[in-house]
Amino acid sequence: MDVNKLVQLFQRFNVFDHDSSDLVAITNGDIATEDVKNDLLSAETTGKDLVTAFINNRLSTTVQNSMTVSCSESLKHSNQCTLSASALRNSEVLA
Repeated sequence: MDVNKLVQLFQRFNVFDHDSSDLVAITNGDIATEDVKNDLLSAETTGKDLVTAFINNRLSTTVQNSMTVSCSESLKHSNQCTLSASALRNSEVLA
């Protein structure tokens, strides 16, 4: 895809419209719900918290914190909302 087509796509979905605080999926123009918006905007902090918890619970062997979970146990899902998950929920409601 050349640059001009990419710019046209961004303009079509108002990706760089600074008057709006909406988050828009550039693939289809879907607008993020408030839950999705909040989760996406806090994703970095959430990720850092999950890494810290992983290290503390599975890798750290300090006196205060013996490994409480085996390193090989499955990880729990964070249940963060995404645009694609939101679209799936909306399509299920409409069906």
